[in-house]
Amino acid sequence: MKKMLSILLTAVLCLGCNFKQEENPPSSVDFTLIAKNNLYGAGSEGIDAQNTLITTSEDWELLISQMDSSNPISGQFLETDIDFTNSFVIAVFDEVRPSGGFYVDLKVSRIENQTMVEVIRASPQGNATTVITQPFIIAKLSNDYLPVSFQ
Repeated sequence: MKKMLSILLTAVLCLGCNFKQEENPPSSVDFTLIAKNNLYGAGSEGIDAQNTLITTSEDWELLISQMDSSNPISGQFLETDIDFTNSFVIAVFDEVRPSGGFYVDLKVSRIENQTMVEVIRASPQGNATTVITQPFIIAKLSNDYLPVSFQ
C-alpha cells in the first residue's frame, strides 16, 4: 500500500510540475489603410517624427491641414470622412529623409485587452531618388481596439 501511494504521489507531482499555463497568442488585427506615402515639403509641414492616435474630427482636420500646407497630399487619401464615434486613426510619421525609398508600415495585433502597433521602418535598397521625403502611414481602426500601445 505504501509503495502504491508513493508511486501515485510521485506521478501527481511529476504531472503537476509539467503543467504550463498557456498564454493567449496575439491575434492579427485588420485595419483600413487611409494613406501610405511621403510628404515632400522637406519638413516645412512642421510634422515631427511621431506615432499618434487621432480620436476627434478637430484633430483629424488639423492634421490634414498641416499635411497639406506644402503640397496637397490629402487628395490622395482613400478616406477622409471618419466617424470618430466608432473609429480612431493611427498616424505614423518617420523623420525627414534625405532621399526616397524609405517607408513605414504597421503590424497591428491584439492580446487580451491590449492592441499593439508595431511600426516597421524600411530603408531604400539600391539606388534611391534624390528628393527629400518624410514617409508616413495613416490607418483607421474600430474603437473596440482601444487602448493602443506602440512598439
